[in-house]
Amino acid sequence: ECKEYCLIKGIVTGSVEALGRGQDAGIDYSERVRILLVSPESSISYPPEVPPEIAEVMVELEEDLRRGRNEARILSGCRSVLDVALQKLGETSGGRGDRIGRLGAKGLLTAGLSDWAKRLWQDGHDGVHELQAKGHPVAEHVAFLKLFIEVAFVIPGKISAGKVAP
Repeated sequence: ECKEYCLIKGIVTGSVEALGRGQDAGIDYSERVRILLVSPESSISYPPEVPPEIAEVMVELEEDLRRGRNEARILSGCRSVLDVALQKLGETSGGRGDRIGRLGAKGLLTAGLSDWAKRLWQDGHDGVHELQAKGHPVAEHVAFLKLFIEVAFVIPGKISAGKVAP
């Protein structure tokens, strides 16, 4: 069983010999390599209402957590997702605490979600600067972000599209 992503089959265009000798230094190989299959496929996905850049990073954070990777890096990723989410929700100026508070004042976040977002921001700051996130509730922060994303993007998007039953 492969516990990491493994290239199963791909196509390389151009001089394979040159690639092997390192003669193509500085070339963007994404133009020359096309991955046909990656296994195992991620079982984690997010609904289309979630901004793609947030969904992509959240999938990685959940996979990193499941694989027991560096918790400080996961915590840092959580902070990044929260920051981008705040921007996507229209809060782009001032400190994170202020932006979170304004979303709460607008009714876009409950008091509990606002409090947890502020806690994530502070825990993330401490954890990142320690390079270890020992003692920080990393799994809970990832779970919180999933809920935050649901409340901030998925539910409003479904309501706008008329996909939520009364």
